[in-house]
Amino acid sequence: MTNLPDSANKKFLVSVVLQTTGNRELTISNIKQLFSMKPAHWNLTVYLVGERKDDTTLRTIDSLGLEIITVTAPGKSSWSGIMKKVANQFPVDSEATLWIGPACALQSDAFMRIEEYRKQYPNGILVGQFQDETTGLIGAGGYLRSSLLNRPGERAFAEGLPLDVVAFDDQLVLIPKSASDLLGQRTTMVKHLGRNRFYVSTARRKRIGCFAIPGYLGTYTA
Repeated sequence: MTNLPDSANKKFLVSVVLQTTGNRELTISNIKQLFSMKPAHWNLTVYLVGERKDDTTLRTIDSLGLEIITVTAPGKSSWSGIMKKVANQFPVDSEATLWIGPACALQSDAFMRIEEYRKQYPNGILVGQFQDETTGLIGAGGYLRSSLLNRPGERAFAEGLPLDVVAFDDQLVLIPKSASDLLGQRTTMVKHLGRNRFYVSTARRKRIGCFAIPGYLGTYTA
């Protein structure tokens, strides 16, 4: 009898889009967490997307000796335009896209928890929850209900089990290739409106679930 390879050790290729603002310390911290705390079988292609060129940040990142592709968005570039540019660079064999926003600080166990729920929902879209540093309440995550034009909706909070959501903030979302092959990437303004409401509604029509990961993956600064 031939032993089958352990699927847990099979390489999993992830395209990571990490958005950054002027908070250099937060950007560097999240990069370090990503590479040091990711599951061992994750292989990463990381795209660091910024609104302007920050030579100091770039020098710091270079000093880390990590493979990171930096993408600078010119002042007049639209969110949709720059994200399409990034998505067009994803490797053809990438098995998932991990979008990380500019306002979250990740916990050391964040990626292991993402992997835990990815195994349970291999074809599902997974959304991370983040605790607001000021209020102590949830500051970013998924929604039970959502309105158009980014008006406030009813925010979800997954406590013990993953929770089905109809929309999500931009701070952390994992989209498997099986979903993006059917839906495309969330790089158009239409899909992005209403906290990605249209992206999730299209997913639902194609029987793809969107779930908030229980607990907090880190903190959020508005």
